[in-house]
Amino acid sequence: MNMVNRFAMNMVNRFAILERISFYCFKDETPLIDNCALFRTIWSLIRKIRTTCHHLRNDAIREKTRKVENEKKVMITTVKSIVMVNTHQTND
Repeated sequence: MNMVNRFAMNMVNRFAILERISFYCFKDETPLIDNCALFRTIWSLIRKIRTTCHHLRNDAIREKTRKVENEKKVMITTVKSIVMVNTHQTND
């Protein structure tokens, strides 16, 4: 797992914890935090960062998938080349 992917996964896990905390802060319409406007502003920023981390994680997963697919293509091409070389040698 590369560093960007590890960072994104850690951030996603931390934001899940913050979401649970925010649920309890606003439960029953009685905020446990005095300055709700400040909390909502900070929470909005946290959600934007979280979305960015999700995108980073998804990009890392796509890149890894693409890399594996390219490696498979190279292996298949190599096997085809070997088979073709062997076929030409036996036909000679």
